[in-house]
Amino acid sequence: MSVFAMEVRAAKKLMRDQIRNALKTVSPSEISLESETIESNVLTADYFVESERISVFVSTEGEVITDGIIKAALAQHKSVFIPWFKKGSDEMKMLRLLDAAEFENLKPTLWGIRQFETDQGHESYETGGPLDLVLLPGVAFTRDCQRLGHGKGYYDRFLGDHAERFGIMPKKVGLALTAQIVLSVPTADHDIHLDYIVSSVNS
Repeated sequence: MSVFAMEVRAAKKLMRDQIRNALKTVSPSEISLESETIESNVLTADYFVESERISVFVSTEGEVITDGIIKAALAQHKSVFIPWFKKGSDEMKMLRLLDAAEFENLKPTLWGIRQFETDQGHESYETGGPLDLVLLPGVAFTRDCQRLGHGKGYYDRFLGDHAERFGIMPKKVGLALTAQIVLSVPTADHDIHLDYIVSSVNS
């Protein structure tokens, strides 16, 4: 690993620690209020309205709450795909969520994330073609659509595979709490640049 790559990695770790500490001071009620505004912004945006096949992360502690977005998408008969992780694997699958009842029955597994207990018996996104839209989580975001992820590289690999498989990229939209908005983030060549950032103060 080059000196530059080591410096970027160290800078990313430092920023992750700083943002995670900042998020500990944000109350659940503040997160709920911000999430309501963000949800409204997403549901009325052209990129959402016009999309038929979407991926949405299932929120956990310290993230924009996505439950309402997922349920609205299902109610609008969109094809909704949610992440599935397996312990010890660096692959993230996107599996189809059929209805609100199935969503309500999801249980926390790895890192407290609600997901299917197994990938068996669930449709994987690639069998039906490319996605139109991916709503991404992250640790930090900038107004010019840079994203700092959690460090596992799941979305970078997933989106790279999507582009290689289908020759196109979906719209990539990051959902950010105010405490996650920063002026700049350390980036490497493989980091995916987003199309939009949605927060409670600026969609």
